[in-house]
Amino acid sequence: MGYITKILGKNKTLSGTCFFTSFLLTLVLVLLVLVFLLINCRFNVVKSRAHMYIIFHENAPSKKVDDVCMRVKSKEWIKSLNLISSKQALNMVEKNMGVKLPRHFSNPLPYSADIFVKPRFLKEKEMNSIKNELLRYSSVEDVLLPSRLIMSYEHSYKHFLSFSLLFLCGFIIIEIAIFLLTGRLFYLNLREDVLTLKLLGCSSEKIKLLLMSGLFLIGFAGIVLAAVTSLGVVVFIRDFIQNLAFLGNSDFLSACGFSLIAVLFNIFVLFLCTLFAVRNEKV
Repeated sequence: MGYITKILGKNKTLSGTCFFTSFLLTLVLVLLVLVFLLINCRFNVVKSRAHMYIIFHENAPSKKVDDVCMRVKSKEWIKSLNLISSKQALNMVEKNMGVKLPRHFSNPLPYSADIFVKPRFLKEKEMNSIKNELLRYSSVEDVLLPSRLIMSYEHSYKHFLSFSLLFLCGFIIIEIAIFLLTGRLFYLNLREDVLTLKLLGCSSEKIKLLLMSGLFLIGFAGIVLAAVTSLGVVVFIRDFIQNLAFLGNSDFLSACGFSLIAVLFNIFVLFLCTLFAVRNEKV
């Protein structure tokens, strides 16, 4: 291993190429993962703005309305519920119309509730199931769903997921090809030194092990530097990222976790590519 270290020390261009390749590929992969995660969070923010309305029967007593609201608040899919009384609804109508109705005017507006559902339940099938569940209550007259918004979101989100997966898969294939090519160039540039090692009595397996160790350690150093660099940048602009994508602390930690997975994946890819690039060569 000491001889390989001396060789790499002399051939700084070769070492620098291997190091920079692994550094750049890892940095790009981590940034891609973060960008796709941020876009996904933005989708969830848009989705969380969709809400539904419960319209109660005109003669539904307030006690029954409160009972329904209490039951709905205990549901798994509920995010928030805002009960709108008949008087509040009339005030909203007056404000929007810019008129003041006379006091003797009979209020025809029933109780209603403005409901926000958790993002993972905002799918057409789940929303229709929720609507049917709510309509079972005798005091509920109708449930209004944002059907057009849900369908538009699902369509856009499916396209985004398909594009993200295809793009990441394409990048990973290119990354593997570059790692293999770098390993091949690494071996070809050290062929004379390999012959020297053979003359010194080293076995073919030992030479391959030394070459793989040297290539892996250089690539590993590049990956570690890329991980530290990306982490430093993300922490430095943390507030900007959280405000841009409306990320909570748990979402931010999840994004960091996925970035770590991307780094570990690159280490695994580097190991396999190093193994295949050098092991299949004749020494």
